[in-house]
Amino acid sequence: MKRLKILTFSNCQPRASEGSGQIARAYTEGLRQSGHLVDFMGYSSERELFQIVDRLLADEDKRRQITDAARTLVMRDHTYDARAQTILKVLESDANELFAPARNWNSSRVDFVYLHYHCKRGSPSIAKTLFKRLLRNSPLLALRGLPLLLRRWQHDHSKRE
Repeated sequence: MKRLKILTFSNCQPRASEGSGQIARAYTEGLRQSGHLVDFMGYSSERELFQIVDRLLADEDKRRQITDAARTLVMRDHTYDARAQTILKVLESDANELFAPARNWNSSRVDFVYLHYHCKRGSPSIAKTLFKRLLRNSPLLALRGLPLLLRRWQHDHSKRE
């Protein structure tokens, strides 16, 4: 019996290096058109997915073409060496500007990012302190952060019950 792996986009790269076929939701079609994904099959409905699977199960050459192209792409562009080279190129082209957009943010915007983090994963007391500071310095950002703080409070309160 022939097997065909159906992959989510998040695990395509590791599986492609193993020679798996690539079937992904059609919203990744833009990546294919841009040249980032050369040979993969996109679908937008369950019916279309089954049609693609049936065609691929019947066409050994197409399956081999897709898996070979995917493996070549991953082994060329997604190895540790390739990633390291990409990072080095970015750092060299940066001209010691320390590419980090947040370095140019005002303190309220930074506080908002920290508020978001502490509401999701961090300390509720730090989140409360950041919210108070935002309320003083940037009421609009504090208003945007209020739902985050309320969800954190609701989560913490429901755990106590």
